[in-house]
Amino acid sequence: MFRTLRGRVIVTYFIVVIISLLLASVFFLFFLTRYTRNRDKHDLLREVTTLAKDVKDLERGTASVSQAPGRQAKPASSVTQGVVNAAGDVLAAKLLVVVPDGTVVLQSRAGPDLGSSVDLPAGVFSKGPLITEHYFKGLGRDYLFATAPTQVGVGQGYLMALKPVEQVGSVAGSLVGYLVIAGLIALAASMLLALYLSGALSRPIREVTAAARKMSAGDYGVEVPVRGSDETAELARDFNDMAGRVRSAYQQQRNFVGNVSHELRTPLTSIEGFSQALLDGVSRSEEERRRSLQIINVESKSSYGCCATSCYCRR
Repeated sequence: MFRTLRGRVIVTYFIVVIISLLLASVFFLFFLTRYTRNRDKHDLLREVTTLAKDVKDLERGTASVSQAPGRQAKPASSVTQGVVNAAGDVLAAKLLVVVPDGTVVLQSRAGPDLGSSVDLPAGVFSKGPLITEHYFKGLGRDYLFATAPTQVGVGQGYLMALKPVEQVGSVAGSLVGYLVIAGLIALAASMLLALYLSGALSRPIREVTAAARKMSAGDYGVEVPVRGSDETAELARDFNDMAGRVRSAYQQQRNFVGNVSHELRTPLTSIEGFSQALLDGVSRSEEERRRSLQIINVESKSSYGCCATSCYCRR
């Protein structure tokens, strides 16, 4: 395949397409993962913030009802447990309600059990909602967690949502198969295009090559078509110009040989005739033989003198 220009063009095009597809796939997965990761973080923080407000309203309502005359007080954690469990299942995350010292008031049933307290980095319990990553030693992995202030009973608390980092924005694995299929389709389409383009590129060169072979075999009237105004068209025009000059030189050569043949025919005929007469003994007298020799001498000079015009002569 590498022996022909078309083969080299196809292989080069194939390599360029493969590299381009690989780079495009890598960058696409990178930016898509980054985008979905940021989107999932934003969505998780928004859901936690909304749920923290709902828990706060629920805790306030429960506390006011429990303090009414004739009402039996109900623990605040039991009121919100069902809400936290349902929200944890919907968000596919571990939900916690903690107090500022890290003590766990309640936690959703889904996910790992974090015990009675959690070890959190400084600055997590801030006034506003916060989302960050943290390595939990007890769980042995990195978690993305979002916090938002809420209320626990009649005191300050925080709602937390924990989610494994690898589950946030994890779209690369599910898209690899689709990317492979799309890449194969794109590769097949590009190879068909490469076959067409390589044929269109090498066709003028093949025409010039075929015309040169015909010219070397003696066909001086051959010409190649000129298409467009690019380098291959310039090559075709130059070849046709060269072919025209070769035809002109060949015609001049034929005319030259014809003129030589015509100019030499008459004196050579005379020389042949009188030399044959001498060989046959037709010129018997010394005077006739001398005259024949003089004619041969004059005709030979005449044929030699044609070099001054356009004739070919050997000295």
